Amino acid sequence: MFSRNSGTLQVSASNYDLEVLTLCEKLLKELSIDSKIYLHYKKGTPVKIRGKMYRYNSDLYRITILRRQSVLNFYREVGFSIQRKQLKLKEALEFLEMYKREHKRTNASK
Repeated sequence: MFSRNSGTLQVSASNYDLEVLTLCEKLLKELSIDSKIYLHYKKGTPVKIRGKMYRYNSDLYRITILRRQSVLNFYREVGFSIQRKQLKLKEALEFLEMYKREHKRTNASK
């Protein structure tokens, strides 16, 4: 997820199996990628899908990579197998780099 307004970028994935995400977190750490696991939706939370109401049958967890350097490391070391997602991440990183340079230049002229 990328927000041009706030200049933030994050990569995340959700899974019902906390052990799977814990293993991902460990493997990412070995690649110098900081991540954090959150409880995203608690069992029983209502959700609307295509206009129909459902409830989560299990807790849903989310692993998120927030730090810019960690997101960059993810892009370089792991990436996405889905090309449109990889391209979207690349474009977001390029935009952030441009934004950072512009911000640095603007602050230096003050």
